[in-house]
Amino acid sequence: MNRLQQKLSTLVILLSLSLFANCKKQEEAAEVDERQSVFGGSAQSIEATGQNNLENEPTAFLRSRQGDAVNWQAWTPELLDWAHSEQRPILAVVANGDNPLTHSLLDELSSEGNKLAREMNESCVCTLVDVNANPELVFLAVRLTAEIGQPFGLPLFVWLTHEGNPVASSFPLASSVEGMIDAISESHSVVMNIWENSPSYIVKDSGEKAEGRREAVLTEIDDEERPDRAQAHEMLVESAGSLTALYDPASRSIDQVGGMLPSRMLGLSSSLADFPGLPAYLLPRAQEVVVEVLGQLMRSPMRDPLDQGMFDVRRGRGWVLPFPTKSVSSGAAASIAFAEGARLDESGSFATVAKELLQHQSETMGADGEGVGSYQSVVSGELGRETFFWKQKEIEELLTPQQFSVVSKAASLDPRGNIPSLNDPQAEYFQLNALAEAMTIEEIAKELGRDENEVQRELDAAWKALGAVRSEKVDSKKAVFVEDCRVAQHNADYARALLRSGDLLGDSALVDQGKALLSHMRGRFYSEKGGLWRIPPQEGRRGVKARGIDYACLIAAVLECYRLRLDEADLVWAESLARELTLRLASDDSRVGEISVEEAIVKYPYENREMVLGASTWGVLFGSMEQLRRVSDDKRFGEVADTLSAFLAPWLAKRVVAQTDYAQGLMVLAQDRVALLHGSDKELLDPLHRALRDHAFRGTVILGASGAQRKGSAEFPVPEGSGVTVVRNGKALQTFTSPEELREFLLNDLPGE
Repeated sequence: MNRLQQKLSTLVILLSLSLFANCKKQEEAAEVDERQSVFGGSAQSIEATGQNNLENEPTAFLRSRQGDAVNWQAWTPELLDWAHSEQRPILAVVANGDNPLTHSLLDELSSEGNKLAREMNESCVCTLVDVNANPELVFLAVRLTAEIGQPFGLPLFVWLTHEGNPVASSFPLASSVEGMIDAISESHSVVMNIWENSPSYIVKDSGEKAEGRREAVLTEIDDEERPDRAQAHEMLVESAGSLTALYDPASRSIDQVGGMLPSRMLGLSSSLADFPGLPAYLLPRAQEVVVEVLGQLMRSPMRDPLDQGMFDVRRGRGWVLPFPTKSVSSGAAASIAFAEGARLDESGSFATVAKELLQHQSETMGADGEGVGSYQSVVSGELGRETFFWKQKEIEELLTPQQFSVVSKAASLDPRGNIPSLNDPQAEYFQLNALAEAMTIEEIAKELGRDENEVQRELDAAWKALGAVRSEKVDSKKAVFVEDCRVAQHNADYARALLRSGDLLGDSALVDQGKALLSHMRGRFYSEKGGLWRIPPQEGRRGVKARGIDYACLIAAVLECYRLRLDEADLVWAESLARELTLRLASDDSRVGEISVEEAIVKYPYENREMVLGASTWGVLFGSMEQLRRVSDDKRFGEVADTLSAFLAPWLAKRVVAQTDYAQGLMVLAQDRVALLHGSDKELLDPLHRALRDHAFRGTVILGASGAQRKGSAEFPVPEGSGVTVVRNGKALQTFTSPEELREFLLNDLPGE
């Protein structure tokens, strides 16, 4: 998109305002003080009260901008009162700190003598919004960019009235930071000219448009029937087919998944690769795709060989050029995907990668034992190239000849760079190499004619040496920004990954870490008056109340913990969280929002329906509510599950990659059974419990002996003695004391059979 297209698309929303304002100005003979009619009273001086006010904000990203030249204010309800008293519009910059572009743009705004920063301070109440603290703003940003015909992207500049209604928005598309500043400056000039001409009309018109936007969101979903068990099973088989069709054997990449690491999609693919009832023709293909894609990722530059972490984002198709950003939630989902795929990998490499990913996150973002942070990212593209990519000659000078020969093979080093030019039309990575373990130790040893153990030692020493050099570069250049604030969503994702991966891999130490983290969250992430925090307050910093995604991820993690240890306290906690969620964030028709209407600054239906920048609240929550409806007396859980499923079912067929969370939850509906462990013979029950936790039975709800009477004996008829009774719709299907017979029954318990 060229500059003219950029400017025109940015100002589409303003065109009607501008025309009206000009006509109005010509028609009005009498001088009318529109500000008086809009605000009532005279304006205060913004210079007298305006200053950068980010020092007590909840995220490290926001606090890092407290020295900016722009007078950034906190994104709080008081912002509207201040804008009203100042008689000025609000200029909100919705940003993500894990994007190097964000840091570069904000640095340029704060450069000495920047004209746009001065104009923003003089004409607007400016606020910087971190989507890590306020993830709901992503969904408003998606809507606003669609209205002006632009692709979604951050940072997004949004002008609002003192009533919190958007007036205009712009995602500055340009080839340079300077060009982005110019584009924003032009848009800002137009907005302020219209504001000066007719603020009363802008306030009225933006209010009407906001109301129309809200109504459109609430009516754009087809309220269809909730799928039944047979339909859910059929939808999962179709999803498995769709996912395998996305894989391109020639390029060994997955199409239609964008630049984000498709870790959650790979987790679903791994779960479906042995899904009971999968057609015989599809089963080997599904398993092949899982092994191929995970194998490619493991040996690609997306996996950082210097610290065993996994990058979140790639450029172009394939896996050859990552952005040097790593996040906890993405890494946690990737660890589950590799742990799920480990059963298909005879070498044991997938299991190793799963454990290393979890260890990396603990060491880099959770070293203090108080949970984990959110992400780490380079602060500019230039610094990313200088610290995370290498020239072949530089590597050769840093390593011994033996080490260099091994690394050259492992990473396919090339004097011209090993990054294909088709992924980089501007050739800015020319002569630079990404690192990877693209060849196995066996392959390297065979090609070099050396012993495998010797090759492994040389490679380990080389990675260690290069890692030390990179760390020194990163520290000296201050190239990497680490977001260390503890967010409920990310900690819940990490806890669930520890529990799930530990169980799949038979690693009790990982399971214990997951349990300990949940215990920590139970004490740290609650307010004194009760209620979950997204970011707990600490050391004079304000906290942020939990959003829908925080509840969804934490409920899922707690239910995962219950599945493993069958402690009634976990189930009670999950129910308590679900009730708190429905009371705070569910509407009368059981639709779940990210934030309550009373708490929202911009009044908008913030619904996290599909995977935009990570997990989907509706998708994750659906599976948990389906589990809870089977073991709880609270009918609201089932109502929420039915509502979400009716809305999401049509979307799954259209684009499975955006609804993989929902597809995971469908396994509960497709299997539709409760496996009740009863009795006290631990020696008999433990093997039965392990059999129930098999990956093929993710949809089977497990209920411990202490929960036998939770819904009344009429619904859970419990026979005497120790064993497992499988129950569906209150009817006992069969009781088992043999793990083999239990597995056989569950594998063949399909709809219609």
